[in-house]
Amino acid sequence: MAWLEHILARLDLDPIVGLMLLGLLLLRLVVAAWRRRRPPVAPAPAYRPDDWLDWLDAGLLAIAVVYLLVRPFVAQVAVVTSTSMAPTLHGTLTPETDGAPDRLLVSRAAYWQRPPQRGEIVVFRLDARNTLLDSGLMVKRVVGLSGDTVQINDQGQTLINGDELPEAYAPEASDRVFGPQVVPPDSVFLLGDNRRQSRDSSRFEREPFVAREALIGRAVAVVWPVGRAKLLRQPAYPPPPAPTDITRPEPPADEAAAPDPLDTEPDDEVVDVGEPPAPDPAPDPLEPERAP
Repeated sequence: MAWLEHILARLDLDPIVGLMLLGLLLLRLVVAAWRRRRPPVAPAPAYRPDDWLDWLDAGLLAIAVVYLLVRPFVAQVAVVTSTSMAPTLHGTLTPETDGAPDRLLVSRAAYWQRPPQRGEIVVFRLDARNTLLDSGLMVKRVVGLSGDTVQINDQGQTLINGDELPEAYAPEASDRVFGPQVVPPDSVFLLGDNRRQSRDSSRFEREPFVAREALIGRAVAVVWPVGRAKLLRQPAYPPPPAPTDITRPEPPADEAAAPDPLDTEPDDEVVDVGEPPAPDPAPDPLEPERAP
């Protein structure tokens, strides 16, 4: 059954769903073969909407479209199972005591034409490249992009390229110290909004940065429960400060430029004016004055 596991992994299908789909397909083939072998005893009946075989065909087609086309390539639903993204997302492994967890609509096509953006919530697959302690799907927020210098200082503040990143979505500062490190190409730095209860890039013991190819997609909305349904918008960050202009202003065109005392380069044009004449020797006070 290794071939079946390989196909399910490539299509990112749950094994139970894959086996159900395969079972329905086999049932449909068996019914079709049985109908072909049954001898005709009467003219074919007219089309009836309540024919159970038609419903089976419609169900098979719907499942095939959703699980073989939509889910692997367009969108899927993910369940939040931890509190690492609180208070933005509600997750739990014990819904009987904590309530139903959030279910997210994840767009798999979001990053086909563009890279991830800072502040977006993404679902990604964690593997042994980052850590040996966890695996499977996780949901975090993109904080650092390729080329950014990322740091978490001793006060728990997140710094991007030396500037503090305003994060209204994070209720507490981090209890970790990280970096500064540069995010490599085609990678991102991911953090949970609940910084002190999140297994993220600041805590991975192997590679802290997550490769772009490990991203499943962008979480665009909470679709269940209905009472918490909402769009997950990208936060608005203030623009980075403009670099300080340290260039010297150009002098007005109608005024001669004053010489720069720090400029040690020679002038473009040098005029030889010869040696200055030697001054007359000073008279010796001990020498008697000669008569003319």
